[in-house]
This record gives sequence, structure tokens and C-alpha cells, in this order.
Amino acid sequence: MLNKESQEAISNIKTVERNGGSFKPLWEEFCKKNAIPVYYTIGWLEFCRCITRENFISDASFLITKDNKPVSICPLIMESGRYGKQFSVKNGHLMRAPAFEATLSFKERKKIEKAVFLHIEELARAEEVLLHRALIDPMLIIDQRFYCNYLSEFSYVDCSILTNIIDLKLPEQTLWGNLRKSYRPLIKGETKKYEVMFLDFKNISERLFAEFENLYFLASGKHVYSRQEWAILCELVRQDKGMLTVAKTGNKAIGGAYFNHDSGKAYYSLGANHPQYEKNYFIGHRLIWEAITYYISRGFRWLELGWQFYPEQLLEKPSEKEINISYFKRGFGGMNFPLHRGIRFFNDEIKKKFIDESLSAYRSGRDKNV
Repeated sequence: MLNKESQEAISNIKTVERNGGSFKPLWEEFCKKNAIPVYYTIGWLEFCRCITRENFISDASFLITKDNKPVSICPLIMESGRYGKQFSVKNGHLMRAPAFEATLSFKERKKIEKAVFLHIEELARAEEVLLHRALIDPMLIIDQRFYCNYLSEFSYVDCSILTNIIDLKLPEQTLWGNLRKSYRPLIKGETKKYEVMFLDFKNISERLFAEFENLYFLASGKHVYSRQEWAILCELVRQDKGMLTVAKTGNKAIGGAYFNHDSGKAYYSLGANHPQYEKNYFIGHRLIWEAITYYISRGFRWLELGWQFYPEQLLEKPSEKEINISYFKRGFGGMNFPLHRGIRFFNDEIKKKFIDESLSAYRSGRDKNV
């Protein structure tokens, strides 16, 4: 429950914890009413719990109601990380920041924000959690027009970057013209080489999904996700929260791209090509373009292709591979939007250690470039 200070932030509010009987229906009611992105759904929370694996401690997610109506939801996984207990997933990956009722007045929202972040702090103190890693979903920034990083108002260290998003309401001809000049002939040249299939809630095939799972293994050289985690991703497709596009030649899958989506907002999540076809095929180029046309046909508004990394990063050190992937994604003509992120440290020693390590890595990278 909220303490006195939290309760005074706004009247007639209650917290509902993850184990509460009304949690799931209230959470789903909030997501549906506010057209919340897929990464806030109950299904995605389950996926986050699974990928955290042996580091998982508990699901501390909660929501806040005002007059028995949900006005904010907060995904919150507790795990054992590098610095000790932390609110994050998969050994330090960021979770979505709290989401808020879209129709709240400015004053109401600020009061509820205060109550939510005070409750996060209370949970951290009670469980001796050392930090919270969070990001504000860029689609919420676009939809609700809260353009600032409001995490900074609650003592989160700003570590924002950019993410690339395509406006799917533009005419398809305009989107084609926005592609990097070199991409257009590559995509055209691929059309006669193989067939492209879309697997969604209408025709999901566990066999083809398993083929994509195998492609991902061949491309990465390791089992990135467990069988249970792949099963959740497949189930999200069945629930119309995801889509898999597959390149096939004969009966053989040679490439695939997996997307998550909900409420008119889509996200490129995973891609993999068969290593034997990497040299002479440009499968990824065509599959992403085909996905763009798929989401246009379904009336979606936005497609996020992914985070953008550049060489000069103060609080993290992107790999050359991450920088190259970012460049590849920018070639599809999207716009760079702010990806507001933040880390709240509940322990000053850990904060100092983190910043010192980040600065040391930054200096090391700079020295190598001299």
C-alpha cells in the first residue's frame, strides 16, 4: 500500500499488486482503453519473467486506481543483477516505464506520477533493490504528447538515445521513395528469388515458427531463447500481438523477421537469415519492406524499427555490430525519435560505481580512436 506521503499525492487512489485478484482484469482494461503498446501486455510480462531465467526474483508490477478505475500501470520485474537486486529484466535490460491514463488533466497526471514513483521507491527500500532501469515507450510519447523525459523529475539519471520509427500513414509510394537509394534495387531484385509468407493470428503455423527458431539458432550460433520463450512469442502471434514474415524457397525457410504489435503500433523485434544465403541474398531488406506493406494494409499507424546507436555514447559502449545494425535500419526512411531512458539509483555507492565504470569505458573508447 502507498504510505501517507503517497496517499496525500492524490485522493481516492489504491494500489493493486500483481497477486491481487483484480489485477489482471484492471490491467487489461487499462491497456485496451488507452491503446497501450504490446510491451505492456500481460503476455509480454510473462515473456519478461521467462527471459530473466535464474536471475528472476519476483514480479512486482502494480497498478493504481482512482475511484476504482485504473489510471496507471507499472511493469516491474525484480531480478538479481550485476550490482545486486534491481528492477530490470534479463540481467539489466530496461523495462517500460509506468504508463498513465491518456485523458488525465495535466495536474491529475502529475499527482499520479508522484504517487507511482513514490511507490516504486517504497518497494525498492523494502526489498533492498539498488536500481531501476526504465524507458518510456516512444509510441506513448507520440500518442500522449508528453515529449520530455519525465523520469528525470524523479531522480532518474538520463541515458536517452534515439529510435527509428516509420509513419505508416504516409502514402506507400512516398515510403518507397524514402528508402535508401541502394535499397530499392536490392528489394526489387529479391522478388523472383523466393516466396514471402506472413504468419499472423489467421494462419499461424507452429511448424514454420519452429523453422524460424532454428534459423535464429543457425544465424546466432547459440540458443538465445528457451523453448518456453519461443512458445510465448508464438502465442503472442496467435493472440494478434505479433507477426512473423518468412522467406521460403521451395519448402525451405531461408529467412524470417518477427514483429510485435498492438493498438496500431508495431515493433521490429527479431530477424534471422540462413547463413548459406547471406552472401548473395538481401533477405532482411525485402522482409522489412514486406512488413511495412503488411502493416499499411492493416491500417497500423507506426512501425518502430529499433534503437539507434552512434559511436559517441557516454553511458554505454555500443558494439560495431550495433552501430551497423542501426545504420541498416535507418535506410528504411523512418524518423529518429527520442527514446527517453533513465536509471534510478537507490544507493549512492552503486550510482558512483556505475558512472565511474561508464566514464572509464568511454575514455577507453576515445583513446582507441585517437
